[in-house]
Amino acid sequence: MAVKENLLVAGGFLGELICKHMKQPGVAFCSKLTTDENAITNAVDIFQNPTGSMRVMTANDDAQVRVFEIEKFACLNRFSFGWSVNNTSVSPDGKLLAVLGDSADCLIAETQSGKAVGGLKGHLDYCFSSDWHPDGRILAPGNQDTTCRLWDIRNLS
Repeated sequence: MAVKENLLVAGGFLGELICKHMKQPGVAFCSKLTTDENAITNAVDIFQNPTGSMRVMTANDDAQVRVFEIEKFACLNRFSFGWSVNNTSVSPDGKLLAVLGDSADCLIAETQSGKAVGGLKGHLDYCFSSDWHPDGRILAPGNQDTTCRLWDIRNLS
């Protein structure tokens, strides 16, 4: 679940996405994102893209990351990965995306294209959470190996 700018979004065990504007009655959007057997919506995020538009991002067990605009909740982008995606987080400037999942590595990708621009290697197990420092230079992924590593994304080595 995520709340930002009076918008609440939540995911579900069967791949659902539900969105509600907090100052309006009723549900704004509700849909099942996938029919895949591994459909859990593991994480949702609300972020502002570099042009200032608000977006909703989902991370799913079907190895997909989806980006929605919030006016009509149309899917703008879908990025595929080689493993279930457990978490995503967008950098404060809206340009970079951390993608974590059933892999020991964390990917850094462009939010507009989903193209990987780097990887964070060093964890021993799957990653499940992440957050960015407000200055956008430090990323902290949390891992099932019981560690949280701090990465300066200006120098991924």
